[in-house]
Parts: sequence; C-alpha cells; structure tokens
Amino acid sequence: MLAASVTPDGKPNLSPKGSITVLSDDELGFADLASPGTIENLRHNPAIELDVVDPFTRRGFRFKGRAEIVKNDPEAHRRIAQILGPDYSFEQVVKIRVETAAEGSRQSTPSPAPRRRK
Repeated sequence: MLAASVTPDGKPNLSPKGSITVLSDDELGFADLASPGTIENLRHNPAIELDVVDPFTRRGFRFKGRAEIVKNDPEAHRRIAQILGPDYSFEQVVKIRVETAAEGSRQSTPSPAPRRRK
C-alpha cells in the first residue's frame, strides 16, 4: 500500500503505509507512524492518492481524495489500532475523504522478442 502526496516544492512523494483501513463508505484512514514527510506534505497540500495492490493477482485499486490529519477521533483510532495490534501506538490519524476510486486491471509485461540466429 502506497500513499502519494506532493511536497511543498511540488515534487511527488511515495510512502508505504501498512495501516490503511476503511472508516466509512467514503472514507479511508491510516495511522501516522513515523511519517513526518507525508504529514508535512499533507499540511501544505491535502491532495492524496492511495494505491493498494494484491501482489499475487497484480490487481489494484486507486483512491484519490483529500486528507485531514486528526488527533481526536476515537472511532478512527480504534479501527486502525485493530489493524496494527497492541505493539504500535500512534497519536494522529490521516483520514481521506475519497473523491474517486478506480480498479486497476492486471497489467502484463510484454515478453521480449525472440533472438534471431545469424
């Protein structure tokens, strides 16, 4: 699972996130676990994309929306804590209001052309 954000100087930034969970019909969230770059980016520009891929089927989903960094949302905190387990503590949750969602289909890599013998 990857989160794509934009740095204050306009450059793309990708960061892996292991706690992405569904919070409601149109909202996803993840814990702020040592993510100072992502948090800083979202404070400047709340646009975000989350990409979730099943490595075995090579199918994925893309969620685009706007992020909000929250400290006092007990329900979001509880849901994400269930995913992480007791070994991970966190204070902030990044909530994403999903504006668009798309399923990506399997992408195949073309095989190289056979070599010709001389």
